[in-house]
Amino acid sequence: MRAPRPPRGLRRRGRRGHRPEPGADRPLRREPRPNPPDVLAGSAGLTAIDWVVVAAYALLVTGIGLAFKKRASAGVDDYFLSGRQLPWWLAGTSLVATAFASDTPLFVTGLVREHGIAGNWHWWFMALASVASLFVFARLWRRARVVTDVELIELRYGAGAGAALRGVKAVFLGVVFNVYALGAWPVLGLSKVLEEVTSLSKVAAVLSCSGLALAYCLTSGLWGVVVTDLVQLALALVGAIVLAALAVDAAGGLDAVASLPQAANLLPEHTPQDLWHSPWLFFLSLMLIQWWARGFEGDGVAVQRLSACKNERHAFYAMIWFNVLHYAVRAWPWILVALASLIVLPSVTDAAGGIDHERAYPRMILALAPAGVAGLMIASFFAAFMSTVDTHLNWGASYVVNDVYKRFVKPDAPQGHYVLVARVTTVLLMAGGVVIALGASSIVDAFYDVLLLFSGVGLVGVARWLWWRVNAWTEITAMVASGALTLLAPTIAGALGAPADARPAHLLVVLVGSTVAWLAATLLTRPADDATLIAFYRRVRPPGPGWARVRRLASDVVVDDRLRHSFVGWIGGVAAILGATLAIGLALLGRAGDAALAAATAAAGVGVVRVTMRRMRWPDEAPPGGPEG
Repeated sequence: MRAPRPPRGLRRRGRRGHRPEPGADRPLRREPRPNPPDVLAGSAGLTAIDWVVVAAYALLVTGIGLAFKKRASAGVDDYFLSGRQLPWWLAGTSLVATAFASDTPLFVTGLVREHGIAGNWHWWFMALASVASLFVFARLWRRARVVTDVELIELRYGAGAGAALRGVKAVFLGVVFNVYALGAWPVLGLSKVLEEVTSLSKVAAVLSCSGLALAYCLTSGLWGVVVTDLVQLALALVGAIVLAALAVDAAGGLDAVASLPQAANLLPEHTPQDLWHSPWLFFLSLMLIQWWARGFEGDGVAVQRLSACKNERHAFYAMIWFNVLHYAVRAWPWILVALASLIVLPSVTDAAGGIDHERAYPRMILALAPAGVAGLMIASFFAAFMSTVDTHLNWGASYVVNDVYKRFVKPDAPQGHYVLVARVTTVLLMAGGVVIALGASSIVDAFYDVLLLFSGVGLVGVARWLWWRVNAWTEITAMVASGALTLLAPTIAGALGAPADARPAHLLVVLVGSTVAWLAATLLTRPADDATLIAFYRRVRPPGPGWARVRRLASDVVVDDRLRHSFVGWIGGVAAILGATLAIGLALLGRAGDAALAAATAAAGVGVVRVTMRRMRWPDEAPPGGPEG
């Protein structure tokens, strides 16, 4: 059977099977369209047709939001969890759309232009944690039947310290971190795009895109969020693929792109340079330490989607669907655009004359997209932006309402009152995100700041599920130690003989220091009382030897989930996801032999996952003594 022909813009140039060596003269190619300096500097570049396309998109998503307004007003469960009736494909797609923010193509472009394709391991490494979350925790979260992940804290540790920790983490994650994440990534990302393709200033760009998202989010609960996420992801992917085709065509075809030094290696090179600044050491720190240090139980957004699924099976399949789309599918159009931009736009600077690789992506839109298509691209950025912002606003409001206001302030108010509080909270969260966006400048730097902070607390989130001895003071100690060590990491690293700016050294400082602190706190303080532990065990049925003592106290509860099955499934899942990711990229770059090997690895991984799934117990086979999913 003949393989389908690639789109016109992605066909190879030159002789069949020929690919120039890096640095060799490139074959003749069509020169890219000239880019007027005023357009690339940020003056107005969109036509009336483009703005019509953008306006049509805005009306579409606003209409969808209004369609779900009545359902969202029914109560807290409907506003935040869609009545726990989400099918797996919609929940998984919504997770992908949330991760596909307006900043993400800019983030990937900056990585590729600065570090080559291998720079994507700065986020590809998270597949190890994501697949572990799938096999160990996806079904446990659905069994817990919580609205937010911090609600689990009180369920796990009981009242008193557990309730206090629940409130503190709700404020930190729902307000402090959420506002930072809103402003430093999606709002900043879209404002950069609007600055490049319109005459708007940064302030006007931030206010305009935030106002549109806020108007839509106020009307719609989670049902509206996930349905619009489906539309927005489709539009964002189409826009990325169209731009990739145009970019590769302008750069001279896939052979010209593949000949770039930045496309030569999919793994970092081991270069003879200072050890602490070696890309290879940084890669090893990500693959061997960082993926588990940051935790793999699942973040609050994932927990919200898993809790909203129909049952455990739907929650499990939602995570499979997310991993496939998130890692294997969505990134390669951005990578191709980033590589092509090195040919079309070798140097990219901001208004002050400084190098800003992230701006290459929106400038490629102006340089290459014809009228109408440019509007589609900008609409796709709005789609990516809104699919992330609506989730962060709904998710952040769920913390404030469910874990602070309803728990500590007004526990017996009517459901409509809580929905009103959620909408007021949404406005305040968006305002905070705007303030952060106006002060932030680099998406990549913000990413590393958060990565380091959570490397000290992630392991505690895993331990709470697998070891009965972990208590509220364990988490409190980890939070305090991680925050303090993140601030002191450069100083401590320097005192230990490492360069003050060496990121692997910072990681080790935060990880080792916080782990020692929370382990000591665990052993020096009392665990939760037996009644709380038994209630949690009956409800969630956590696997593994860490619950042996509690298992003896609740011997009527049968737990058939074995950690060794989860481990085997994790190995197969990682092979499947990363194998598929590399196979697609290698095929696009013309490396057929390597692509076939990666595809075979992915196929073997899929086989292991299928065998593991057949050994798993599902809700309709729930053991006696425990609730069904």
